[in-house]
Amino acid sequence: GIETVITFTDDDHKTFNGNVLYYEKGSSAESIEIGEATRINFVTITLKANDGTDTIIEQKESVGVPRNLQVNPFTRKGHSFTGWKNGNGTTYVDQFQQKWETDTILYAQWTEHVYDQTVADETKYRKAAATCTSAAVYYKSCACGAFDPDESGTFESGNPLGHDYKAIAGTAKGPTCTAAGKEADQECSRCHDVINGTEIARLAHTFDQEVATDKYLKTPADCTHKAVYFKSCVCGETGTETFEYGEMLGHSWKAATGYAPKTCEVCGATEGDVINYSSEGENIIEFTQGDKKDVVKIFHRSEDDKNAINHYKGVQIDGKDVPVDAKSGSVIITFDAATLNKLSVGDHIITVIFDDWVEELKLIIKAPVAAAVDATPVTGDSANPFLWTAMILLSMAFAAGIVMRRRKQA
Repeated sequence: GIETVITFTDDDHKTFNGNVLYYEKGSSAESIEIGEATRINFVTITLKANDGTDTIIEQKESVGVPRNLQVNPFTRKGHSFTGWKNGNGTTYVDQFQQKWETDTILYAQWTEHVYDQTVADETKYRKAAATCTSAAVYYKSCACGAFDPDESGTFESGNPLGHDYKAIAGTAKGPTCTAAGKEADQECSRCHDVINGTEIARLAHTFDQEVATDKYLKTPADCTHKAVYFKSCVCGETGTETFEYGEMLGHSWKAATGYAPKTCEVCGATEGDVINYSSEGENIIEFTQGDKKDVVKIFHRSEDDKNAINHYKGVQIDGKDVPVDAKSGSVIITFDAATLNKLSVGDHIITVIFDDWVEELKLIIKAPVAAAVDATPVTGDSANPFLWTAMILLSMAFAAGIVMRRRKQA
């Protein structure tokens, strides 16, 4: 040992070079008075790391005083500390206590870790918590409980948590007949993984809408048919089935005339017969110049005869308007004798004008009978039977001509 002079005062121990030296009562120094100098022996315990380096720690203790080794200050990667051993092979546990009599060198003893333990300790060995797709990961450990994140290796334990998908608001879209839809996107509440919603096939058109607009018009309404439209889909697409809508227009009749029956001004349909005008008696008027008697002619209308006067417009002789007296009762026209006497001898054409027909008659103006000849045929030798026969045949020929002309016009 090494002798060093230590002076004790009022206590029984002193610190020297980082080591505590104790003065034991009852020892050979017991009679030494406090405050006096004394010589106390101590030893040095050298602790070596024994890890391939020259690291050492020195512990000084009083000779012969029971003291514990300090806690092992060394560590060695991949190894567990098992105790100490001196040069003679004597082993010591950590913090071993004894009376140290001589200087001693102790070597740390190590046992290499074997990381073959799979202990799923959540707080000590867990490397990563379980996720939606992976089980929890732990470090393997040694039987002594040690582990090394760099060397231990890992293992999985337990089951993945599994995804907790929930629909994302506002991402769903219903299908229509013009576009496909899709289900809502899904997001995991744990890892926020997102799955796009599945597409929903486009719907087929349903042509069940009856929308009566020009867009869907097939044929417009006419006199006898309603308007026809194509049915449509809610999207606006036009189908092939049809429906009727609205009312028929109905005919817009133009009154019948002597030229045509009642006719629709829209579609041209006709109904009924033409208007026929006829005069009482023959369509020939004979008048002898000098006669003072007016000529009356009555005309009938085949339809609404009592109001025929409403259709009357006037009379022309040889294309020129002449004044006549016309009144209802069918249409009664009086040809004034004075007017007729102004006409020349011979044939003339009388035109009776209605708003829907023109009726023509033949007017024969005869020369006045000679003064020597009585206007009334006489019997006996003074009469000329040949002259009267000729006049009768001529009158019949004119009448036949007028009738044929009227038939052609009708």
